[in-house]
Amino acid sequence: MSIFKVIRRIIAANRLNLGIYISIPIIIVLVLVGQGDPVTTQFQSRRQKIILFNEDQDGLLAAELEAWLGERHDLLEIADNTNRIRDALFYQADALIRIPPGFSAALEARWEAESKGQEAAADDGPELILELGKRESYGPERLRLELDNWIGVWHTSSLARPDASFVERRADVAAILASETDVQIEQFDVKALGPSIYLYFRYISYGMLATIYFMLAMIALEFNRQNIRLRSDSSPVPAQQLALRILGAGTLSALAVMALYAIVGFFYYGWRMQQVQGIAMLLNTFIYTIVCITLAQLLTSTLNSRQSALVYGIGNVMPLVFSFFGGVFIPFHFLSEPVQRLASFLPSYWYVNTIDVLEAANELDTNVWSTVARNNGVLLLFALVFVLATLALRRASRTRHSIRSHIAGDRLT
Repeated sequence: MSIFKVIRRIIAANRLNLGIYISIPIIIVLVLVGQGDPVTTQFQSRRQKIILFNEDQDGLLAAELEAWLGERHDLLEIADNTNRIRDALFYQADALIRIPPGFSAALEARWEAESKGQEAAADDGPELILELGKRESYGPERLRLELDNWIGVWHTSSLARPDASFVERRADVAAILASETDVQIEQFDVKALGPSIYLYFRYISYGMLATIYFMLAMIALEFNRQNIRLRSDSSPVPAQQLALRILGAGTLSALAVMALYAIVGFFYYGWRMQQVQGIAMLLNTFIYTIVCITLAQLLTSTLNSRQSALVYGIGNVMPLVFSFFGGVFIPFHFLSEPVQRLASFLPSYWYVNTIDVLEAANELDTNVWSTVARNNGVLLLFALVFVLATLALRRASRTRHSIRSHIAGDRLT
């Protein structure tokens, strides 16, 4: 019982720092994301910021499409560079549209063949390339519908008046497009949990790692103080049993952090947490909590009372590194391939990958569950490696301590 009293006193003394670490992901989700995940989505007209690359410079249809998009949306001038495009799609642009070479000629040839009753070639020619940015908040359907509608109107005009000139068909298309009104499309998906719950589970990984490490580090610093160690050495309780009690108390405190995040999730998201995806993410979070505990034990296994500054440094830097490279703050597809390979050596990568798989799945089939099981298995392997490394470090530390004690005894004699 005395160990729990000491740990309770440690937590109370550091409640401000612990409260900050715990509340960061909750505040991010509540303030920046919000609770509203409506099951009904309305696609209303809005000027989007689009990166457009027209590689079909001689195509009349490509020129018309570029002019039409310029009237309805804001076209951004971005260099055709992979890194520059990736940054723009993340911070600035809603979408990228690339008109490939030969686009206009392929459409004209296809429509001409249809007007003559001929079958179109097996190779329909180059297609528009559409890539959505991170700023896209209302779904890809609106922009895709606009592009499909524009091509469809030109297609209909070409079939209706095959002998008309391009200028005449352009006038027909302009009249049709001008007379169209915006249409609201409503969709309902009973399995959709909404994006903010997935973001919540992503962000709490940062808070859990930071809080658990800081809490266990404070416990390690307290029990490694010289006067506490001398008192422990003279205690009738065996040292191994005492270490297990400290470990158990720290583990229970860390699990309490995970339980707090789960309670907040149930309070905030309600029925979504009880769906299959929500339960799977809770299990994923529980396993990640075990990883955080074992990692924190590894990093604090050799701390002494003179290393408090090191604790704060690791506690501030390590969770940020795990979060940025693990896909918590920046989606994986915005990271370069070498960085993604490097990130696979972090447990946060596998934790976030499970959330991404569950979020992207239209149907929870065997492929989804096999990926989830693989990711959870990798997390458990991380935990096992951290446990083995901790035992090795502590054994080495006891050996060094024993050698120093023998040397000191020899000097006294």
